Amino acid sequence: MIERFGHGGDIWTAAESFGLEADSILDYSSNINPFGPPEQLFSILKQALPQVLRYPDPTCRNLRKALASSLGSYIQPENILVGNGAAECLHLAVSALTPRIVGIICPSFSEYEAIARQAGCEIRMLFTEKEQQFLPDVEELCSFVKQVDMLFIGHPNNPTGNFLPLSDLQKVAHACEQHNTYLCVDEAFLDFVNQAEKHTLVTVLDTLPHVLLFRSMTKMYAIAGLRLGYVIGHEQVIGLLKSKQISWSVNHLAQVAGEFLLEQHAYVLRTQEYVATQRAKMVTYLETLPGVTSFSSETNYLLVHVDSIQSQILQEEMAKRGILIRNCSMYPGLGEGYIRLAIKTKEENERMVSVLRESLQILSTGR
Repeated sequence: MIERFGHGGDIWTAAESFGLEADSILDYSSNINPFGPPEQLFSILKQALPQVLRYPDPTCRNLRKALASSLGSYIQPENILVGNGAAECLHLAVSALTPRIVGIICPSFSEYEAIARQAGCEIRMLFTEKEQQFLPDVEELCSFVKQVDMLFIGHPNNPTGNFLPLSDLQKVAHACEQHNTYLCVDEAFLDFVNQAEKHTLVTVLDTLPHVLLFRSMTKMYAIAGLRLGYVIGHEQVIGLLKSKQISWSVNHLAQVAGEFLLEQHAYVLRTQEYVATQRAKMVTYLETLPGVTSFSSETNYLLVHVDSIQSQILQEEMAKRGILIRNCSMYPGLGEGYIRLAIKTKEENERMVSVLRESLQILSTGR
């Protein structure tokens, strides 16, 4: 199985499994900006290279100030903890807040369950239905929070790419406050949503001490190898998370990159527009394939179901042709036939759909 380490984007395991060069694989299993990093980033990093002889700022002062400024007057640097990717921040939340019972909405990002199991937490799952596009019923969710000490919710969700309306998320947040349940809102892909600021709790976070917002700079800015993310919350809660973080968790180059990337507003807008256009085209392409169903998404990936073919077999068939897709059959709440496809450039998407069509024909006819 290519996802032996639990995530997409593992082109090294795929290359090893199929006798390919890692650089030759077109990776549709990881959801990264199709434009790649802003071009000027490399010269910024080159200028910062001589400074690697010193230890990085252990508290990311400049980056936290820049983040707070970008988030508005209601967020101060003390409300932010920068981590070695959003995944580290998620781990710190469980480590620092020590929930006994963790709630997970299924299907969702596999790391939530992995983190909770590593910490010895009891896990309770709330399953959603494909007829509702895998979105939870808000009243059921508000009742569910009574049963758990911490709830993870993807906003947008991974692997579905959709999310609750802000009014529903606010209802859930208030239910969490009422029952002293920590609400961990994973906004790792919110940057890809048009007018993202209209879909976040960040403006009312001062009234929600049990809410934490997790954000990634890896996806939008295509810096997966640098690892950079952050969490926003009440100062006292952020302090608890910081107490569990190892020293110098975020390297100097990542901090420099973060400060530069926060200024790339035109790049973000161009990405949002391009992804929305290519996502719509991708849905149209997929509709021409028999037995293939895609689900509604607002971000840079699509959850797809293929009838009568096992996900891993389809993944292997496409990998032989240099395309790596995400097998989603192991996600609780999904099953066989489910895969996830990133949104890439027009040319790459056309190539992927062509390989998908060819692979489906081979697997359905045997030739």
